[in-house]
Amino acid sequence: VIIHRERKNYPQALALIRQSIAASKASGAAAPETMYRLGLQTALDGKLNAELMPLAREFLVAYPTPKNWQIALDLYRQSAGSDEALLLDTFRLMRNAKTIERANEYIALADTLARGRYYAEARDVVNEGVRAGKFPASNASAAAILKEVTPRIESDKSALAGIEGRARSDARGEFALKVADGYYGHGDYAKAADFYRLALQKGGIDANLANTRLGMALAQAGQRAEAEAAFKAVTGPRAGLAN
Repeated sequence: VIIHRERKNYPQALALIRQSIAASKASGAAAPETMYRLGLQTALDGKLNAELMPLAREFLVAYPTPKNWQIALDLYRQSAGSDEALLLDTFRLMRNAKTIERANEYIALADTLARGRYYAEARDVVNEGVRAGKFPASNASAAAILKEVTPRIESDKSALAGIEGRARSDARGEFALKVADGYYGHGDYAKAADFYRLALQKGGIDANLANTRLGMALAQAGQRAEAEAAFKAVTGPRAGLAN
């Protein structure tokens, strides 16, 4: 494995790691954590994205510790590339799995949320970072984000109620998707789920994004079975995150 990695023969190295993990399972023993971690790093180094999340799921089934959730999701985040919506939802999963550890990650997530007009969610992320002791309330970046988003939260929430009618009457689902995203950002997960469903029903949108966020909203609302059904409907580049 080491020789293949040194020569950048990442598919061959990962194949040998997979064989080792399978041999351990066949003998009735779990493969060592280090073997899984080496496999994840090899998949990332070789840009073997199709292999990354299946291996991460196996890793988390075998060793479901908070630290390992952090490792798996951090690796997946690095593989998300330039897809900002996918990166945002990966950060959201990291937040809910309580795997965000670094101050710059809290700030990056809050900044992304602020730029996406998720004002209440951005505020909550900054406040979580302060409460967790990752940075003081006086942190310049955190203070700038709070100054930007706090005055907009209530008016943004009121505006959502005012445009529900248009979201329902429009022939395409694009407007309903925007309303759903808005309610998700304000933590109204039941209403967000209703509008994600409406957006999917109307069509003309990225169904994989909508199903991912529908699953997220349902999970946050405590509707596990419905959330699983939504996640299972996700295909394409978002399937790894949904799984």
